[in-house]
Amino acid sequence: DGKLADELPSPKKVREARQAEWTLRVSGLAKLASARVPFAISSKNLKEGELFGNLRKAIKAGLSKEAALAGLTTNAAAILGL
Repeated sequence: DGKLADELPSPKKVREARQAEWTLRVSGLAKLASARVPFAISSKNLKEGELFGNLRKAIKAGLSKEAALAGLTTNAAAILGL
């Protein structure tokens, strides 16, 4: 009959797991770009100012500035058929 607190992960483990998941997501854009898979970047569901912060993180994780710009502009337009 364990206590609920003993069954839950520690806040540190939760933070580490979230950081690992975020790192994987951010590095995914660089992997798509290197494989020449077209992708679009959206600001949907982001708070004001989060888009550029997230872009900086993706660039730091290996996404080129050119690929980031294309994800915001030409790739996005092509995916939408514009």
